[in-house]
Amino acid sequence: MSRNFSYQLLLVVLMLTSFSITYAGGGGGGGAPILGDGSWNNCGPDSYYDTGDVGADYNNSETITETYCSDNMPTTCIEFVFTLFNTESCCDNLSIYDGPSTASPLIGTYAGTALPNGGTIGSSTGCLTFEWTSDGSVVNPGWEASFSCVPCPTCVDGIQNGSETGVDCGGSMCTPCPCENQTIATLPFSQAGMTTCGFGDTYSSADACGSSYMNGDDYVFEYTSPGNECLNIVLSNTDATADVGVFLIDNCPDAVGANCMGSATVANGPPTLGAAITTAGTYYIVVSTWPSPQCTAFDINITSSATPTGTTCANPTVIAGLPYTQAGLTTSCMGDDYSSLDACGSSYMNGDDYVFEYTATGTECLNISITNTGPTADVGVFLLDGCPDAGATCLGSSTQFNGGPTLGATVPGAGTYYIVVSTSPSPQSTNFDININSTAAGAPGTDCANPFVLATLPFSQLGMTTSCYGDDYSSADACGSSYMNGDDFIFQYTPAANETVDITLANTTSTGIFIFDGCPSSPPTNCVASATGTNPSLSCISLTGGTTYYFMVSTWPSPQSTTFDISITRGLTPPACGLNYTISTIAHNPINYNTGTSVTFSDDRFANANSPIGFSFCFDGVPYTEVLISSNGYVVFPGCLTTVPGGSGTTGGYSPYDIDLAVPNTTDAPTNAIMLTWHDINPGIGGAIRYQTTGTTPNQIFIVKFDDIPMYQSSCDGIAALNFSGQLFLYETTNVIEFHIDNKEVCSTWPTDVPETAIMGLHNFDGTIAVVPGGYNYPTSWTASNEAWRFTPSCGACAVLPIELTSFNGQNKGAYNILNWQTATEINNDFFTIEKSKNARDWGVATKIKGAGNSNVLLDYDWTDNAPFSKITYYRLKQTDFDGRFEYSQIIAINSEMSEVFEISDLFPNPAEDYFNFTYKGVEDKTLLIQIYNHIGILVLEKTINDLQNNSQQTIKTDDLAKGIYFVKFLQEGKQKTSKLIISS
Repeated sequence: MSRNFSYQLLLVVLMLTSFSITYAGGGGGGGAPILGDGSWNNCGPDSYYDTGDVGADYNNSETITETYCSDNMPTTCIEFVFTLFNTESCCDNLSIYDGPSTASPLIGTYAGTALPNGGTIGSSTGCLTFEWTSDGSVVNPGWEASFSCVPCPTCVDGIQNGSETGVDCGGSMCTPCPCENQTIATLPFSQAGMTTCGFGDTYSSADACGSSYMNGDDYVFEYTSPGNECLNIVLSNTDATADVGVFLIDNCPDAVGANCMGSATVANGPPTLGAAITTAGTYYIVVSTWPSPQCTAFDINITSSATPTGTTCANPTVIAGLPYTQAGLTTSCMGDDYSSLDACGSSYMNGDDYVFEYTATGTECLNISITNTGPTADVGVFLLDGCPDAGATCLGSSTQFNGGPTLGATVPGAGTYYIVVSTSPSPQSTNFDININSTAAGAPGTDCANPFVLATLPFSQLGMTTSCYGDDYSSADACGSSYMNGDDFIFQYTPAANETVDITLANTTSTGIFIFDGCPSSPPTNCVASATGTNPSLSCISLTGGTTYYFMVSTWPSPQSTTFDISITRGLTPPACGLNYTISTIAHNPINYNTGTSVTFSDDRFANANSPIGFSFCFDGVPYTEVLISSNGYVVFPGCLTTVPGGSGTTGGYSPYDIDLAVPNTTDAPTNAIMLTWHDINPGIGGAIRYQTTGTTPNQIFIVKFDDIPMYQSSCDGIAALNFSGQLFLYETTNVIEFHIDNKEVCSTWPTDVPETAIMGLHNFDGTIAVVPGGYNYPTSWTASNEAWRFTPSCGACAVLPIELTSFNGQNKGAYNILNWQTATEINNDFFTIEKSKNARDWGVATKIKGAGNSNVLLDYDWTDNAPFSKITYYRLKQTDFDGRFEYSQIIAINSEMSEVFEISDLFPNPAEDYFNFTYKGVEDKTLLIQIYNHIGILVLEKTINDLQNNSQQTIKTDDLAKGIYFVKFLQEGKQKTSKLIISS
């Protein structure tokens, strides 16, 4: 709605007399005036035409401005009635102003064939000013109109402003139009189906709040606040492409001295604004856009709450002691009191701020974790020794794009400190949970001068952190990785003799693990090894006895720090079995080639991931649970015992194709390998490689299938009869190995300088022993069709297991399952991992349970699964010892269908306003009927939820229910539960 200044009548009269001309008849048809006759004062009544007069077109390239006034002001005002209008719509425009000049309020600009303002345009001042322009091409008939004088309105500006129902404000004779399009009487306030379209671009980035998101059409609400409240303003259902802003101002936006109390803007979406009002008075809420588009539809919801603590350093949330945990907080309504101009100097302080105050009794390290932030919020957390805008020192900061940051920082002594949570808009604010705990400063692990010393291996610990240990080393030091730029945790280890180590990290993100033969920042320190990413690991790293090494865990910020679990073990002890296998021929009996999990390869590569065997398989006296498949017809076992000369026996590594020596050898062939047929084949151009586990424990079989794989070489790979097909079988319990070869051929056109050879058999860990059927080794060029071989081990028992498991079982308890297991003895038992599956093939980690280490008494363990799968859930135990070796238990299955019991959590929020939530625990894919009764037993609401999932949260809307007490019944297949619900408003 436009707002215009009032003019005194005397000013109007003076302005009119400065240019008035009395019209005495013009050059138009019948003497009627036409555009171009000049300005005049006359009441007619008479006709009025464009420059072409009656029946002719106007001219090209015209620019004319004239003013027409009543000759009896201020009693009468001039009025024009158009009966025809026809101008070039793109380029020939007539603008009409309510007053004596083009500085007067614009009534409108008209082109095309529509009659201006519906046909009638009147003046509220006595005068109208016409401004006409035509371009240099195309002319049209122009217009025909009549004019006369009518009584001047006591207060009419001639324009309908926004939603104004009468044109009774603005103009020189009227009081100013009010700011608002709508007055909000009370809160909460909610209205749907609104729009800014048609309400005019009254305010802009030149006004209070100074945002480009005010340059579109504006819709203005007026609200009178009692003071000391927080307004939460939520827009929704805006146009998909609209960039929308919402603003809270303590006066009309263009009023001198108006203050912006809060603003929120979102590109292509609706903003949410929380702002505190401390003083009673009238405030204005403006919804607008950054064109284009010029306007948008919107729904709005405004609620009020008491002004909370946490707004500023003068009104902080005081932390009485540590540890401190608080969920469900928000920066909304806290105000944007601090910014990148203050201490810490981060753009992540430019949103609304939540301020905590903590008084330390001495030097300590604070670990601050922010979680459950808005999914699109860029969040920062800052620790300062004073208020950010009062010369404080920034002791630490951490920021996270689209997530919650973690900060570890040391307070240097007793005193008062401030923790600020804020955002980098947009959004302007965020929800969050916070956890703060304290550790003693200077704990081992800070740097090379104060390392965490590993006296011996293995070492394993859960729940460690780099937080509070300082960013002492960086990408400028040895290893030169950006993953060294976060906080660092330093281990020190000196091996007594030459050895290899494996290091595994878990529960990390954007993390690096590094090994140095000295302090990273002290030349000539060497980078011995490094690995980066999520849960990185190092394997088979050789260390020299007597040398002091430093192991470092760090991050690539953000995050600045990370929690981590770590396991550091020596490499496996070489097996003593001596590859003791007996070879025999058996009947050729492969299974279906088309089943199993597919593995995709390019030429001469190992698979991108290890393949799970599904049980513990003993090869050459060592137990394994995974294999690494090569595209060239063999598998190796992951770990330090495997080498691939000329290649890389790691996931995605290079798998050499060239065979130059018979096995055993230490320089040419893969070790710790089962070679179904090692030769140069290329699954990258055809065929398929799959693996699967069949049968039931303890008689399962793991099978790798090479199906119709072409040979390498262009002269051979197009001949289907030469394609290789074969299957490798590994047997549970017996540890027998079988080869079933359908077809292995020799290509006659293979280049003579690269003999087409292949090797079938087993190769031990150090390349000193091989078990190969006669005639199937280098340099023989051999063929096979429908052959099968068995390799039977004679080593005896596999490596001694670290535990004796006496039982492992489980039971369904309705909405959850309980697992129980018992050990008779434990040797170096680090922890148990409980894995679960829907199909007994695809396994995921459910939890970890700490082991007893060493024990020779009966020990009982249990764990509750609150989210079992529907129908049957399969479980197995993975036991890991301190050396990193592990073993699987048998698989058990628990049927959840046998129980039809369901559980309903407490309702929340309760009291409720528009909705309440509850958590359903029970059988999945069921239907739940919800009935709500009022306090006298009348059914007032009923809802059915289908296809329920166990442990799922459900929401029931109650916005149609009046304030009062209700009873909620939950019904499912004859069973019923009831809860009490209070509707507060």
